[in-house]
Amino acid sequence: MKHREQRAKRGYTVFSPLLFAVCPLLLMLVVAQQTPADAPIDPFAPTATLERKGKTITAIKTSPDDKGLAQIEERDLIVGKLDKLEAKQLVVSGKTVLINDTTQVESGLKVGQGITVEYIKDENKPDQTPTARQVYAGERKGTVLQRFVYNDPAPYRVNVRFGKDARAYGALALVEKIKDGSETVSLDGGSAQYFEKEDRLEIKPQAAPKAVEVIQGKSTVFGSRLDYNNDTGEAVISGPNEISRTGEKPLKGQSKMMVYSVDDETLKMFGDIKLEQNGRTTTATSALVREKDGVAYLFGSEAQPVVSTDKNGTAKGIRLRYNLDTGDVVVEQPAGSEFNDQ
Repeated sequence: MKHREQRAKRGYTVFSPLLFAVCPLLLMLVVAQQTPADAPIDPFAPTATLERKGKTITAIKTSPDDKGLAQIEERDLIVGKLDKLEAKQLVVSGKTVLINDTTQVESGLKVGQGITVEYIKDENKPDQTPTARQVYAGERKGTVLQRFVYNDPAPYRVNVRFGKDARAYGALALVEKIKDGSETVSLDGGSAQYFEKEDRLEIKPQAAPKAVEVIQGKSTVFGSRLDYNNDTGEAVISGPNEISRTGEKPLKGQSKMMVYSVDDETLKMFGDIKLEQNGRTTTATSALVREKDGVAYLFGSEAQPVVSTDKNGTAKGIRLRYNLDTGDVVVEQPAGSEFNDQ
């Protein structure tokens, strides 16, 4: 059957794959031995690009041709409400779709739920009942999906560049473009494997601590997974997050989630934020980091204000301005203060 899962030789976008899998434990052990962030990129490396407001988002496979995996999938989509789910078939918005042993079906799907079915249309038999390749929750907008799959084994990492300002690294990157729909990039510590006999690609996303590294200027962020949506221009970096910043007075910190904005090149932090620098400890519920300006704005509330403490005392406020180079703070909106002059 002619289909749209494609592979190609050097010089094209896709390279012949080699079986590869990475377990979360191994991922954590090799973080310190990974390819340096500034390592040169092969100009012929497989790449996938998105465009947003004059900026290019690029995913690049960095391992040699005989390692890892690079492949393109093209899938037709059926989107709608799940009417029926049986062992060998399902019905979505009145359309019957077959299921076999190779179909990846998300667990927990319920009748009445909105779902998306991915399948490969047989151009020679357009009226044939389709066989699902993948079924999952959520109604995606669009009719045809193009998915770029890049998987790099350690010490290599897939490189995702957000314009010229920020770079992200991880083991598995999926770049998805849906006709008349969304464009997205996901990055995590997962793996992908191609089964030649079945002509089937198996993708196993895996969120794990420090699976993703993001670098912007002097700052480095770690997270378990990154999800970028080209409609919003935002990349969500799932936690637990760690942040560090180099300089004469190094900074380290943590949060539960971060969001990087491609448009204004800022980083938002959310949930149980804690920053430590030069003897100062600061906690907040959210923050906006402007790396290029060397400043962050930390936010709290009357009930849970930002609290910043060093040997001179404690500052509290609903909004604090934080100097990323020195660790100095200014209370811009007070919520009661016991702070001594710095």
